[in-house]
Parts: sequence; structure tokens; C-alpha cells
Amino acid sequence: MVDQAVNFKDSKILKTFFSIFILGMISSFVPQKSYTLLVVNIIVSLMILIIFIILWRVHSRRSKRYFSLLSFVMLLSFSYYFSIPLIRLLSNSYLMWIGIGLWIGITTCSIMLGKSIFVGLSNPIKSKLGIYIFVMFFLVIGLGKVVVSYNYTTHNPSAVAVGIFTYLCGMLLSFISGALLIDPEKKKQK
Repeated sequence: MVDQAVNFKDSKILKTFFSIFILGMISSFVPQKSYTLLVVNIIVSLMILIIFIILWRVHSRRSKRYFSLLSFVMLLSFSYYFSIPLIRLLSNSYLMWIGIGLWIGITTCSIMLGKSIFVGLSNPIKSKLGIYIFVMFFLVIGLGKVVVSYNYTTHNPSAVAVGIFTYLCGMLLSFISGALLIDPEKKKQK
């Protein structure tokens, strides 16, 4: 498939921005509402919109590269918003700083190990990292099922359990996002 030019209508900037904006608003009110965090999340969403527009302007002639970078920024923003509930629950503890440090560390490792993550996702059987990624994926899904089942059956749903689940989802998204930084031309060579 040949790279094509992407016009603004087909760029998916507004749809992606809208989903990020809505997720940012939701994360501002979980586990309790915070108007300060809402303002911060609106500013973050607008900064992401600016990044999307810059990516489109720079890479509009290379559709594969553009959509790869758009997806990378989208996954990182989803990871940020999914991490907020647990970090807010731990805000009066040193564990909050461990959670923030872990998020930054996983994001940094993801960027540095992008090629390995791509190989692991594209052919998981031949890569230890690929097997690890898929095991973690299924563990997060299993944990999500347990959390949802527990919250449906109890009269006292746990915000911490939901926060841990969303945090783990965010870490998984952050980790796999590094594979999207690989240039599509280099993907063909693998």
C-alpha cells in the first residue's frame, strides 16, 4: 500500500481530540470531582489538539507515519487519564510519587524499546517480550473482570480496586505505545 496524502477531513483529529477531551473530563470527576483537575485536563487536551495539528501539518503527505504518530499520542494521553484515579486516591501518600515515577519509567522504557515492542506485538511467539506483553494483557483483563464482578456483588464498591485496574490499563497502553514510533518504512524491513 502506497502512502497517501491526508486531508484535514480524513485526519481524524477532531474525533480523536473529542474522545480524549471526554476521557479527560471523566477522569476529573473520578473518584471525586475536582474543578482544578478539570481545568488542567482541558488544558492538556488542548495541548494534545495542538500536537495533533502539528503532526498533521508535518506528516500529511505520509499517511502511515501520520496515523502511527497520532495513535502514539492518543495512547499516551489515554494512559495519562487512566492513571489519574489511582494517583488521586494515593495523593496523601508517598505511593503517589511511586505511581507517577512508574508511569514515567514505563513510558520512557516504551520509547526506548519501541523496536522490541513492535517485534513482540507483531510476532509474540518468537519474542519473550511479546509473550510478556500478551500475558500482562490477559492478566489485566482478568483483573478487570474480578473488579467488575466484585463491585457488582458488594454493597460497598471499592474505588481503590477500580483505580488499580484503570492504572494497570494505563500502564499497558503506555508500554505498547512505543511500538507506534517505529517508522512504517522500517516496519517493512522486519
